[in-house]
Amino acid sequence: MKKAILLARVSTPEQQKTGLSLEDIQLPKMREYARDHDIKIVSDYIFQETASGKLRKKFNEMVEFIKISPDIPIIIAFRVDRMTRNYRDAVEMDVLRTEYNKELHFVNDRLILTAKSFGRDIQEWDMKVFLAKQHINRCQEDSMNTIQSKLRNYEIYGMAPYGYKNFRDEGNKSGVRVENTEAQMVSEIFNLYSSGVYSYLSISKKLKNDYKVNLYKGKIEKILKNPFYIGYRVYDGINYPHKYPTLISQEIWDKVQAIREGRWKGQWKRKLVGKHGIYRGLISCKVCGCSMTPETHTKIQKNGNKHKWIYYHCTGAKGKHKGVWVEEKELTEQFSKIYKHMHIPDK
Repeated sequence: MKKAILLARVSTPEQQKTGLSLEDIQLPKMREYARDHDIKIVSDYIFQETASGKLRKKFNEMVEFIKISPDIPIIIAFRVDRMTRNYRDAVEMDVLRTEYNKELHFVNDRLILTAKSFGRDIQEWDMKVFLAKQHINRCQEDSMNTIQSKLRNYEIYGMAPYGYKNFRDEGNKSGVRVENTEAQMVSEIFNLYSSGVYSYLSISKKLKNDYKVNLYKGKIEKILKNPFYIGYRVYDGINYPHKYPTLISQEIWDKVQAIREGRWKGQWKRKLVGKHGIYRGLISCKVCGCSMTPETHTKIQKNGNKHKWIYYHCTGAKGKHKGVWVEEKELTEQFSKIYKHMHIPDK
């Protein structure tokens, strides 16, 4: 009894549901074929991914496995286009057939290729590989046309960013609407960063502490870089306007980008002087070198009096340590001691 491996693939979730279901169509027919031809299945390689422009991890695993398995001479696939849809993989399969003496069995195509195959069988193989490749080309062209059409109509393609949600209306037409809770978080992220005293990491921690929202700092950065929130969709490096509601103003966007790119220290710093602590932007952490950022704490007493304290702490942007909090009054006392030892010589 000869040994074989099964190779089954669907490119999209839609294929899994209609037409080429793995469990309902491909696998049952291939296993029935193996039983009818007295072939023992020793391993299954089942995966869902496209063949276009990507190195398919499981496909490559299958190739390497069968190369080092001389006792497994057969690969069973449902159709030629389930095994390969590009010339790169076709060459790989041809190498297995001619140099490793493997047999390629295609159940639905009623085609078997071996090292001794020639003439009409090879011609049929070449033709089916060509047709599979052209199918990929047509899909890519259709996808490009769809994208261009949506860009011209100010519509989105693919998944909406954080703060929005994809939906379909009663006519099955796709659209995008604002997700209120996430939209509030987006606004909060931009407002915090525009203050100039929060890093990606400190924003992430604040959202978790104040709102129980877990957004890692990479996600924070991605949000702050996305012009979708001011009305533009990026495609191929170009901003295209879209028709969906914006979440932030152009002014806040410009301020955030200036801070991110290090262009804010002149224009924006003057606007914020005195609003967040007199030492803001002037002192850094001795341990890691990160900025010491101020935060205002307020306490209302029973008699209605309101007291405010400003505390400074390390932003912790480098994640090296857990910083301590120091009151602004205490910093002033420390600086005063230094200033007392400074004087202008009489001369």
